Amino acid sequence: MKIGLPLLLFLLFVTSISAQLPRVMLRNYTTDQGLASSEVQKIYQDHLGYQWIGTDNGISCFNGYEFKNYGPLDGLEDPVVLQIDEDTYNSLWVCTLSGRLFKKVGNRFIPHPKNKEIVEKTKGKNVQSFMIDGENTFYIGIVGIGILVLKNNEVNWLSEKNENFQLLKKGGKFAYASIGNASKNNHLSIINYSDNHLFTGVDSSFNFKISSLSRACIYGKDTILLCNGAQFFVIYQNKLQKVFTFKKDINNIYAIKNDIYISFNNSSGLKKYKGIQNLALDNGEQILSNIRGGGVVEDRNKLLWINTIDNGIYLMPNENIKVYDQHHFGGTEYITSIANIDDASSYVLLRNGSVYYINIENNSIKNIYKSDGALGYNNLNYIPEQKKLFYLNSKCEILTYNDNKWLKMNEQQCGYQTYYKNGSKYLIISNYLGFNILDIESKKSLFDSYNNLPSVRTLCVLESSDNRIFIGNVNGLFEFKNEKLTAIKMDNLNQPIRIEALAELKDGTLVIGTKGRGVILKKEDKTTVLTTANRLTSDMIECLHVDNEDNIWVGTQNGLNKLAFKKGNWEIANYSTATGLPSNEINTIKASNNILWIGTPKGLAIIDKNKYFLENNYTKPIIEKIEINNNPIEYFVSNTFSYNNNNIQLQYITLAYQKFGNILYRYRFDENESWITTTDKRITYIAQEGNHRFEIQSQNENNTWSESTYWDFKINAPWWKSWLFIVSVAFVLIGTAYSYYLWRIRQLKNNAKIEKEKVQLQNRALQAQMNPHFLFNCLNSIQNLIVIGKTDYAADYLSKFARLVRNVLNTSNKDKITLESDLILLNNYLELEKIRFGDKLNYEIRICDSIDQYDIMIPPLLIQPFVENAIIHGIAPLTDSKGMVEVIYTLVNNKLDIQIIDNGIGLNQSIKSKEKQDDRISYGIETSKQRIKLLETNQKTFFTMSEILDSEGNPTGTKINIQIPV
Repeated sequence: MKIGLPLLLFLLFVTSISAQLPRVMLRNYTTDQGLASSEVQKIYQDHLGYQWIGTDNGISCFNGYEFKNYGPLDGLEDPVVLQIDEDTYNSLWVCTLSGRLFKKVGNRFIPHPKNKEIVEKTKGKNVQSFMIDGENTFYIGIVGIGILVLKNNEVNWLSEKNENFQLLKKGGKFAYASIGNASKNNHLSIINYSDNHLFTGVDSSFNFKISSLSRACIYGKDTILLCNGAQFFVIYQNKLQKVFTFKKDINNIYAIKNDIYISFNNSSGLKKYKGIQNLALDNGEQILSNIRGGGVVEDRNKLLWINTIDNGIYLMPNENIKVYDQHHFGGTEYITSIANIDDASSYVLLRNGSVYYINIENNSIKNIYKSDGALGYNNLNYIPEQKKLFYLNSKCEILTYNDNKWLKMNEQQCGYQTYYKNGSKYLIISNYLGFNILDIESKKSLFDSYNNLPSVRTLCVLESSDNRIFIGNVNGLFEFKNEKLTAIKMDNLNQPIRIEALAELKDGTLVIGTKGRGVILKKEDKTTVLTTANRLTSDMIECLHVDNEDNIWVGTQNGLNKLAFKKGNWEIANYSTATGLPSNEINTIKASNNILWIGTPKGLAIIDKNKYFLENNYTKPIIEKIEINNNPIEYFVSNTFSYNNNNIQLQYITLAYQKFGNILYRYRFDENESWITTTDKRITYIAQEGNHRFEIQSQNENNTWSESTYWDFKINAPWWKSWLFIVSVAFVLIGTAYSYYLWRIRQLKNNAKIEKEKVQLQNRALQAQMNPHFLFNCLNSIQNLIVIGKTDYAADYLSKFARLVRNVLNTSNKDKITLESDLILLNNYLELEKIRFGDKLNYEIRICDSIDQYDIMIPPLLIQPFVENAIIHGIAPLTDSKGMVEVIYTLVNNKLDIQIIDNGIGLNQSIKSKEKQDDRISYGIETSKQRIKLLETNQKTFFTMSEILDSEGNPTGTKINIQIPV
């Protein structure tokens, strides 16, 4: 966006020094920024704070970010908008050139039903004024005719007396019409409604004729200013008090409090007068020049808005800041250094090397040193004890100025900053090699670091209140003492730190401006660091200044910062072009009591701290639009939504025009949540069921937050969380639970039946395992051992046989036993079979190390029948080879995996052999299979039996695999 157009400041002369008033910063908006037209007739702020701009090409709404334009396509059939007002219902009305009225409804303008009758009565005359009173009566001032009144859909003239001038004042508003009736000169009708009393005044005692182009405004409570071309009339309490004549032709007059603004014809601009006396003397301040027309209004944040006929609109962020720029400094405006003389005057150095003297009391400015090609990057220093100015230029020359004379010191000194403390004996000069200390009286060098110390670029110097000298360079902060530099450590900060500026607080705290580390405050062993995280505009510090109130002023390339210590904390306020500064780049800062002198690339800003840095009264955010699942709703009507209408989009704005759209917001959806900051004007939120409160604030220039704007809403629970649904579900659950109860009873009965069958099967298994063949074979083997005289072997065999029978009987009534117990039974059985078969039978039991034999429980005698089957039907039939039975226990997926492997005749041959031996039906195997089947039903037990084949497909044995959950 653009700031300002060519501004011409008139010249006055005071004694021998030229006096030229400083200018006020203005921001210009034209069609380049989106305005409907640069010919603006009216500016009006509505009840919410939006600015409405009436132009010859429709009406524009401005929110500080962008313009929204309305024209014929939006219902505004007559696009030349001259006047704007609101009724008591806060509905916006516009009055056009022809007198027609249009009401804003939503995003359209609706014509008034009496527009045709209004146009007939105005007879093609232009509108001069417009207002709506508290009874929603419309008053339209028509040039050359009078005031038209629209009330209760009836259209009538205010008066039929043919006055020269009509004015009606009611409820803080007024409407007027300059008629200029040739038949009755100087006949005025003034109707003033005050405290429900009607006052009518008619005055014809003066000799000046009222023309149809006369203008009027209300000044104060009972004063009316009326101008007729270049002639002014002051009417107080309906009586003529004063008449005076201007030199220029006046376009319009406006009054804001005690200030009177006059816009002139013929591109003579706009002037401001403080009171009627200054108006009569034409003693005013030029605000704008080279423009036509110009109306002035003040918004609710005390900002001034100016409309023009050719140049759009202007916004004045702060009229209390004055700027000296290229108009005052001979075409250049880049300020590099300031040296204060007293509260009202200073010397100013420009980048082109020129030096100016400025006195703000009499607005005098004088060029005391003209540029001679030496760039003014270096600085000025004023020594009040000698009333002498020191100027170190880029030619390595030190110049002094007093008694209107410039002198050059003999000794050359190269540098770009000089430092002097009031009452000191030294002038210290810093440069790219180090620093030099110069005696002020003798003007001789006392110490130069580049001949005595390592060369390092020195950027700033400070002589403290206790006469210590601190040096800031590219490597950090140092104290100079006894011709040595001692580094000053910064707590928890990595070195090196480039020190750009130094200052001191009243308590001796060092204020250190750095490049990239913000501002560091150091006193003894305590270090405080303030950065952008604390709301500084930048961590790259350009300059520092401590004023008489111990406030720290920090200049950066992103604006001005004020650091004030309040309630134990440093509060930081930011100032920029948004608050009237000519530039955000701050080169130098000086203060004399309440006056700040700020040097920027775009001129010198003079600020009275008592007026400029007051708290701004920013409005709180406005919720512009709410959408639920992309459907707009009225936030003050609808606030309860179903569970599936929880996608919320909110659009909001703060109408803080001086911030030019650079506004920080923070919001939350519940008071217990943390704030979320954003610069966006639209957010999306997925809300959970329950009550919520959306709260949003915006931040002003002093980094304080505005009052909150709230929106309360509720997301209903889904239907399945309603009481009706819950009760219904409760009944269903009760019914389901009862059905489950009945089913469970039946299941328990079935389980009892299964357990009974299980016990029966176990008994059958015991009987089958201890079959007569086994007993017979064992007893027969014992008998043979006795017959052949091997009584010792027989006794051992009989002992093991007895132990096996006893163990079987001990486990016969148990559902599960430990793996260790089962292994004892199995091993005992295999030992007997080994005695029986001799070398023909070998066996091996292998157990994985990860198996805890004492913790794992398995059904008793589940494995033994399969081992017995492998020996009897697999190993026993072998004729020419030794038999081998392997039993392997491992853990697989939390299951006990048992493999029984033999190298017998194979599964198929064994089955054929069994079929021939009816008396050897394996009851134990069949019983065990049924037990495993029962286990599969309850515990997902796994069982397989397969034949082992060699590479040619011949059987080499049998493998049984059983998996039992553990």
